[in-house]
Amino acid sequence: MSLLTSILEFFDGIGAALIVSCQNSEVKCTKGKVSSFVLEDIRIVLSEFGVTQAQITKSLDGKFSFSSKIPDAAHQRLRNVLASSR
Repeated sequence: MSLLTSILEFFDGIGAALIVSCQNSEVKCTKGKVSSFVLEDIRIVLSEFGVTQAQITKSLDGKFSFSSKIPDAAHQRLRNVLASSR
């Protein structure tokens, strides 16, 4: 991950209610709380699209943002997985 990407992700996370990160296909919640089942489901979706590094952020107003490495086709599936964790 480049320094610029790290800096942008840091500032993106300041107003976040939830941050889920994927590094080397390992998915973890770095801010907020989600169950291990949801993290596993996210890992499965990302792996289906060949994504090994990514970040998903949920803002305080409930909007999701996805790092550019996550294809648009995966966004709704990931939203659905995260919505099921309520």
